[in-house]
Amino acid sequence: MRNWQYLLILAHILKKKNRLEYYNGLFKIGTCGEWNRWFEFILGIIYDTARNSIRRIRRLQNFTEQYKKDAVTGNGVDFVDMLPKNPYAAIPQIRAKLDMSYPGARHLVYAFVERGILDFMRNT
Repeated sequence: MRNWQYLLILAHILKKKNRLEYYNGLFKIGTCGEWNRWFEFILGIIYDTARNSIRRIRRLQNFTEQYKKDAVTGNGVDFVDMLPKNPYAAIPQIRAKLDMSYPGARHLVYAFVERGILDFMRNT
């Protein structure tokens, strides 16, 4: 498993509603040897995490396909391909990644903002 997969499972376990069940299950393993219920709990979490990951991947694929159709230039298509890997990027990073001029990258970003594909995040 990759580190981010562990984090997704851990995040699910640490949700308030699951935390108590997780620790109670561990306690029952130590005191009563009840492994089955704890394994069912963990497998349920893994299943839910996998199902949620698949749903996110499909949404991301649909997003990419839709916006590639809307992209006018080759740089626009490359930019759409870049977004899933770098959803937060500054214009200088986009310029460097796509090997284009700063004004060109800025124009590309503004075009995507005007279409409602992107939104600006201000430094806080």
